[in-house]
Amino acid sequence: QAIDGGIEETSDIKFLFANIYLNARRYSQAYEMFNKIEAKIPKEDKPLFYYYYAQSAFGVHRYDEYLTLLQKAIKLDKATYASVLVDAYTKVADRYNQAGRLDEYINYLGKA
Repeated sequence: QAIDGGIEETSDIKFLFANIYLNARRYSQAYEMFNKIEAKIPKEDKPLFYYYYAQSAFGVHRYDEYLTLLQKAIKLDKATYASVLVDAYTKVADRYNQAGRLDEYINYLGKA
C-alpha cells in the first residue's frame, strides 16, 4: 500500500518485504525476493542479507545453498556470524536424518 501511495520501491523496501515473508515462514516467497535483490544490496548490509537469505534457503530445503550463503555472511563479518556454522551443519544433518538419508546425516554431522 505504501508503494502504491508513491513510496519508492528501493532495495531496502524489498529487503524488508523479504524479511517479512521469512518471519511469516513463507520461505518460498522470501527466497525468491532475496534472490532477486542480491545484486542491489549495499555492501554494509551484505552480511545480514546473506544470513537472512540463508534462512530462506533452509526453509525451501536448499541445504547446500543455505551453508554457502552462511559462509558468505561469515566471510564478510566473521565476528558476528562465525558462531552459527556449527549449528547450521547440525541443522542440516538433522534434516537428512529425518529424511532417512543416513549417509548425508553422518557427512554433515562430521562437518559440525
